Amino acid sequence: MEGHHHRSSLKQSNKPFKSKHATKNSLNAKGKAEIKESLKTVPFSNAAKNKADRKNHAKLLQRKKKDQLLASNRLFSGSNGVPKIIVNTIVHAVVPLCPDFSFDNVLSPIFSSVNMEYTPQPGPILLNITERFKQKLQFIKLSRNIFDILDAVKICDMVLFVMSANVEVDKFGDLCIATIKSQGVPSIFHVVQYLENEKEVAGVKGSLASFMECHFSGKQSVLSSENSQDNVNLLRQMTTERPKPVHWRDRYSYLLAEGLEFTPNQENSEVGTLSVRGYVRGKHFSPNRLVHLPNLGDFQIRQISTFAAPSVSHNSMDEDEQVFVPQVEKQETLVTENIPDPLDAEQTWPTEEEIAAGDERAKLMKDEMETESVASSKKQKKKLVPKGTSAYQAAWLIDSEPEDEDDEDGEEEEYESPWPAVVPEKDDDEEEEEMEELVEESVAGGSILHADLDEDEEMRQYEEYKKRQQAEREDAEFPDEVDTPKDIMAKTRFQKYRGLKSFKKSPWDPYENLPIEYARIFQFQNFQRSKKRVMSNLHEGVSPGTYVIVQIDNVATGSYESIPTRPFIVFSILPYEQKTSLLNLAIQRPQPTAPSSQTIHDANESYTYTGLVKSKDPVILCCGFRRYVVNPVYSTHNHAPNGVHKMERFLRMGQSCVASVYGPIQFGPAPVLIMKFNTEGEKTSEPMLIATGSLLDLDVKRIIARRIILTGHPFKIHRRSAVVRYMFFNPEDVAYFKPVQLVTKQGLVGHIRESVGTHGYMKCVFDRPLTQQDTVCMHLYKRVYPKWTTELYQESKHGVLEWAGNGEKDDAMEL
Repeated sequence: MEGHHHRSSLKQSNKPFKSKHATKNSLNAKGKAEIKESLKTVPFSNAAKNKADRKNHAKLLQRKKKDQLLASNRLFSGSNGVPKIIVNTIVHAVVPLCPDFSFDNVLSPIFSSVNMEYTPQPGPILLNITERFKQKLQFIKLSRNIFDILDAVKICDMVLFVMSANVEVDKFGDLCIATIKSQGVPSIFHVVQYLENEKEVAGVKGSLASFMECHFSGKQSVLSSENSQDNVNLLRQMTTERPKPVHWRDRYSYLLAEGLEFTPNQENSEVGTLSVRGYVRGKHFSPNRLVHLPNLGDFQIRQISTFAAPSVSHNSMDEDEQVFVPQVEKQETLVTENIPDPLDAEQTWPTEEEIAAGDERAKLMKDEMETESVASSKKQKKKLVPKGTSAYQAAWLIDSEPEDEDDEDGEEEEYESPWPAVVPEKDDDEEEEEMEELVEESVAGGSILHADLDEDEEMRQYEEYKKRQQAEREDAEFPDEVDTPKDIMAKTRFQKYRGLKSFKKSPWDPYENLPIEYARIFQFQNFQRSKKRVMSNLHEGVSPGTYVIVQIDNVATGSYESIPTRPFIVFSILPYEQKTSLLNLAIQRPQPTAPSSQTIHDANESYTYTGLVKSKDPVILCCGFRRYVVNPVYSTHNHAPNGVHKMERFLRMGQSCVASVYGPIQFGPAPVLIMKFNTEGEKTSEPMLIATGSLLDLDVKRIIARRIILTGHPFKIHRRSAVVRYMFFNPEDVAYFKPVQLVTKQGLVGHIRESVGTHGYMKCVFDRPLTQQDTVCMHLYKRVYPKWTTELYQESKHGVLEWAGNGEKDDAMEL
């Protein structure tokens, strides 16, 4: 039975809420126009609505990923597959406790574990285990040369770290680990030697595994080289594991030379054609692109010939081959910089009389230079030495000028020694040695032998060292503060500086008063679009995994070996990467780190360089697969809306900054290593790491401003006004710098009102009352540029960075 319902007698309707109490979201929703459901577009990700479509879509993605994985693994599988490159990296000190250490002690047990005989040989060593593991392995033998290790790791598929059970890792081993981690880590394995005591196996392996886990992520296992089963397990892991990709190198094509052949040119015997044999790796190898050879430079390709993979038993090749010849219209040129036209600017044309006078002066200067060169070539330094003395022995003898030869100035100088002369007595039966004149040839670049510096030069270098130390301490305590000179007017001394109201917001034209070096570099109109176009054309040329012979044109004679005993690597560079531009590198200088050994407590035993690093000091730059000697300018690494960044005078420990240098273009990302450059001219020096980082950009509009701070002292203070002195010393300077804003170390802002007196005093007004202990500052800025001193690093010219400590030195490893 339905209940009785009474109609409400009240027709009440409550007042709605006012709009001022409504939320913003509700107001925005009311303001939006209603959209019909039929007009909404269905996103691509929601196209598969039912369960069957989603399942099919996931299956297609899984199949695509599986095909990519099989294609990458197929490159190494089978008897005709490309061998995996394994690098043996020494990371432990070889001291007299283990004098029999060599790479043969590492490779011989590995070969014996698969019943194969190991034969020592120079160059890469091939291990063919296709019958058991269906793959081939290729080992690279390395010396304790940091650049050889880094070059080999750049192209290898796996790294084998060899440690010792008797000797701990030294600072060179720490340097290897740090640099490898910075430039990209492929798949890694660990082996320990001299682990013969079975009671210590578990403890030593656990300790070394814990040490490696501090440097590399994931669980690390250490195997013994003396255990046959561990060697088999090592080979099984190497053959079954898929090589870890290194993303920055996967955009390039490269090959490891297995053989070299040089053919000199008939017209010019100093250069010739270098033929390099090896497997193509990475991307497709195009004959139209240039190749880069470490320590040699960039070269053009004459042709690429493809062959079937050589047999393991003999080095014969199949008759079928393909030849790839570069196309003239598409081949990259060796032009690295733009040639500016000095007459490109607007100017008046010289008259005929001025042209004739200039030609006459040029002719006179040329004749004088030729006369001086002929005179200097005929001039030779002579000394009297015993007959039969070699040039090397004569270098150690004290110079004695002939009696009939005057000084260079034409006047003889008398020298009185403060010590009494001691004349040795001569025996009657002693025959007088025959003396002969020996000509000492000067060597370009300095003397061959080391000579002690005189006291004046030694004192000068010591004073320079103390000056640099004092400058760094002053810059750390009072950054950028300079004293106004009294003998020179400030407007003359600081005429290249300018004041900025806001360092981050004040405009600064990046094309204002550019140096002539900026006319020699290249700039991209749209860098991202150019990079996208270059990356889309990486599939032209010889496919990876193909055995080829690459013929390289105009290689210098003597820069090759028939059988390379050191890793000889050929990198194919991308288009535009041979041209010069401004590189900005984001780097960080690490804190000084003690070596891993717990028994060494000397702070100097660190692989990082702990000395002073000043802007524009020469360093060795390793960017990607290239090495150069550069003079970088350091600046702050921050976001600047106006593109102005403050220059850093010193690169301090633990500091992140940007290093700007002139160098070849490189499409990022790319790892960056900065090593200490040996300025003393020594042929061999220990490597020292300064900083690590990556390529930031190629922005030529980046403005690096050097800041100086002129300081003054408040002499008289009246509320917000003050008389400041010691910032300037004459009224003309006060009037010249009057528009520049003043700041104090306590955050006050002010400006110069007028000059007071004749000694540089000035009345200033600030936004708040000034205190007597405050310091008045004026910030001035000047744009600085890197030095145009970039040159290719060559061991024959700049020296070898090789570990000079204890360790076995293989003579066959030298070029």
